[in-house]
Amino acid sequence: MKVKGRDIADEVWFLTKFPEELQPAYPVCRYSEAFLIAAEAKARTGTVDVTRYNELRAKRKASVSANSDFANAAAFLDAIEMERRREFVGERHRWSDMRRFGKAIPWLDGLQQPPGHVLFPIPERLFTLNPTIEQNDDY
Repeated sequence: MKVKGRDIADEVWFLTKFPEELQPAYPVCRYSEAFLIAAEAKARTGTVDVTRYNELRAKRKASVSANSDFANAAAFLDAIEMERRREFVGERHRWSDMRRFGKAIPWLDGLQQPPGHVLFPIPERLFTLNPTIEQNDDY
């Protein structure tokens, strides 16, 4: 999808796999996501278990790994994050993945944005519905 940038000469391209619709018809959770969620959950307990990770990669006819291929659970989590980046490109998962894997704050720092921008701003219309809520920091 192509949209105009700030300047009339700017063009910004966005990758979207699914069309913007009032009633979204795109998948909420794919089968491949279930494999990666299971692998990530196991890795977050400190255990390297490539069973689910390999099931997904085998379905795509990609190379499989052994538990010993990863030095520790943190290295396995890095591999899972890269797999998520490949598998879900254009599916609007990246920001939540960056937050979960601890990459959002460094990315915001690189853009010279405040750390409070890790949370999105609350839309103005919600303040009329509930005047007791407060805007997230840095907005």
